[in-house]
Amino acid sequence: MTFRTFIKDKFYLLILNIACAVFLSLFLYFTGTGHDEIILIFVCWALILSLYLAIDYWKLNKRLSEMKHIMETLDKKYLFPEMMGKPSSATEQEYFILSKRMTG
Repeated sequence: MTFRTFIKDKFYLLILNIACAVFLSLFLYFTGTGHDEIILIFVCWALILSLYLAIDYWKLNKRLSEMKHIMETLDKKYLFPEMMGKPSSATEQEYFILSKRMTG
């Protein structure tokens, strides 16, 4: 998975965060907050969001690499769900259940 495809997948999350940041900035501006404070809040928001996305991408990419390695090294592909390990998210849990149904 490339970072570009990851960001495409998180498109609505990014739009929501940008919209919330803009609305917060407008609210703070109209309540008399200075430009410097608004910019500081926006920069902090962007840094926190960037850090969250970077960590999420790193974890997802690591998990996908592990799963690809397992799939490439298996002789009997139907054993993949057994070798995959414990699912790390609710979505992965659902994929795990589906793959067990297909193979079992």
